Amino acid sequence: MPLSKQRAPAETEILLEVGISKYPRRGQRLAPETLRSLLAVPIPDGRVGSGSLLCDLDESAWDRFGEKTSRKLADAILKHLVSQQYALRTHFAKIRLPQVQGQPGPLILQVEPRTFNCLKRAGCTKTAEQLATLTVRDVMDLPSFGVKCLVDLLTTLEAHLPCLYKPSAEVTTAAYRLLRLQHAEAIQATDPRLGSSLQLLGVPGDSLKEIIVRLLSSSHCPISPLLLTRRLEELHDQLRHLSRVTLEEELAGLLAHQRNPRNRELVLKYLGWDGRGTRTLEVVGSEYKLTRERVRQICDRHLEYLKARRAFLPVLDRTLKFIGKSLPATVDELEAKLATAGLTEIPFQLEGIQRAAEVLGRACPFVLEVAHQRSYALTQASAGLAVTILQVARKSISHWGVTTIEDVTAQVRQTKAASLDVGFAAKVLKTQDDFEWLDETSGWFWLTSVGRNSLLTQIDKVLSVAARIPVSELRTGVKRHHRREGFAPPQRVLLALCRRLPGCRVEEDIVVADPPRDWAETLADTERMLAGVLKEHGPVLERQRLEDLCTARGLKRDTFYIHLTYSPVIERFAQGVYGLRGSAVPPGLAESLATRRSKSKLIRDYGWKDDGGIEVCYRLSKSVLSNGIVSIPVGIRQYVQGRFTLRTADAVEVGNLVAKDTSVWGLGPFFRRRGGEPGDTLTIRFDLQGRVAVVELGDEPSDDSRASADVDQLKSAGVG
Repeated sequence: MPLSKQRAPAETEILLEVGISKYPRRGQRLAPETLRSLLAVPIPDGRVGSGSLLCDLDESAWDRFGEKTSRKLADAILKHLVSQQYALRTHFAKIRLPQVQGQPGPLILQVEPRTFNCLKRAGCTKTAEQLATLTVRDVMDLPSFGVKCLVDLLTTLEAHLPCLYKPSAEVTTAAYRLLRLQHAEAIQATDPRLGSSLQLLGVPGDSLKEIIVRLLSSSHCPISPLLLTRRLEELHDQLRHLSRVTLEEELAGLLAHQRNPRNRELVLKYLGWDGRGTRTLEVVGSEYKLTRERVRQICDRHLEYLKARRAFLPVLDRTLKFIGKSLPATVDELEAKLATAGLTEIPFQLEGIQRAAEVLGRACPFVLEVAHQRSYALTQASAGLAVTILQVARKSISHWGVTTIEDVTAQVRQTKAASLDVGFAAKVLKTQDDFEWLDETSGWFWLTSVGRNSLLTQIDKVLSVAARIPVSELRTGVKRHHRREGFAPPQRVLLALCRRLPGCRVEEDIVVADPPRDWAETLADTERMLAGVLKEHGPVLERQRLEDLCTARGLKRDTFYIHLTYSPVIERFAQGVYGLRGSAVPPGLAESLATRRSKSKLIRDYGWKDDGGIEVCYRLSKSVLSNGIVSIPVGIRQYVQGRFTLRTADAVEVGNLVAKDTSVWGLGPFFRRRGGEPGDTLTIRFDLQGRVAVVELGDEPSDDSRASADVDQLKSAGVG
């Protein structure tokens, strides 16, 4: 059988972290093992004891001598190698750089900027195998590549070389402590803050959990057990510390590799990670005297670096979860809660948190919304909710004058088809500068800046004709207008509103105009005419006389009846007797003018026709001839609702007849064209299929009418 082809091993990608640290690096060798033969000389510093050689200064030197002494020893190594440059180029001409093998993911190497720039110009920054083809002589021949660059590169490569040490009990204990951490699997080898610490453990793996599992399952340690134990314990302490910092500290720590303080602060301010909100490129540039383009270049470089890595961010994750549980809320309230909960040092502006979630690959549970100069945090599904709440509230205030939190909430639920908490609706409304409670217990409020408030208009009109009026009468007056559909707020709410209105004073349950209003300036033309007639001929008048006086001054009859029915300044004092609201009427005067109605019925007969239509016969009265309105019998009311074309018996179209609820109107044009007298019989035949109403005047009902006042008989005989 033919041999199967073996795949070439995948090359190890290099990720060079530049400027994070310089040689010597804590936890790494001081003396490169590759140059051991050249460094086999006594240590010149007498404080480390006699008999020690420079080549023996490995990772343990940091623990044995301390950081200050270790750095001096590193300087001694560099000084000795500089004096041995000829030997470096001759004796090590064919010695290759260390090759790191068995690395499953990218190899993260920390090097100084000069080392990186020299390798990049030579095109040697892609894979570990590419570096392993170079000799010491090759890299020393690179322009500007000196002894320090060589030691910098060798020590960072040798930090990833495997060694064969027997694991100790201390290593196992420290490893298990890390393995038990809740987020062990989430901590990646490419983490901006922890990636280097994971690499120094010397065990390949994509996550902390994978590294620890491999370490525990192996019979060897990659580095000395003492050093490995210390690194594992330091990593555990570092993770505990990172879980206890504030959000500002956590986000700033992501840029700790940036050694330039100006660039670090610049990026934090641009992203809003200092807690004070995002800034534009122009604002940041002006603060640091840089161009917008230069700021963009700096920020883009760091954003690219952060987006390529999955960072361990326990505080940001807790913050996003906390915000998600607190929605919906006002932005100011939520930012204050973050500081109170200890997640942030200051009320952290949510724009920066939103930007952090976007850059660092987290799902952001909220959207920010501005409505009437106030900001709100909402769930993704509730976007636009605050705007809708304010729109509905302002529309209700404009139409009704006042409203309740419950009513606004119910309307928004119908509009947005979403669940809305009454408490959040109240929060949104209370953030408005023009919000005022009228009765907080029952939820009544108003918005003072709403320009067109119909209730205030009605109150103003009533007070112009009645300078002092009981709140009960005022309430009756303001609900007369047809657009208010009989609505008026409770008396306690109306009193609370009047207390807040300029030009109003409340004395117990009496509302007083202070100062008094001029009715001639307050009322519109038609109401001014009605008020003038009543003041001149009143205080009360019988309806017909009032109509005659008004029509004599040029008022149309239809307009007269509309205002007589709906105007807030008109009050009916008795049957057919009207006057201005709040007028002082002598006892018995209104009763003496009251219209005495005949007990005879205006509806003479009604019933179903053979063709499926309905016929109604009326006895005409003076009022019917005047206003063109008749009532609908109860038995047929449900069948004749709506609009009908009005025609005479000789098929002449004279307008439209409208039936709504209990009344039919639109007969005025017919009476003006065909006349009629009180006592005449008016017959209306409704064609329900063709939506036509034929009207005819006569003395008696037609013979073929099958009238019946019995509702049950109508239902059994008709289409119902």
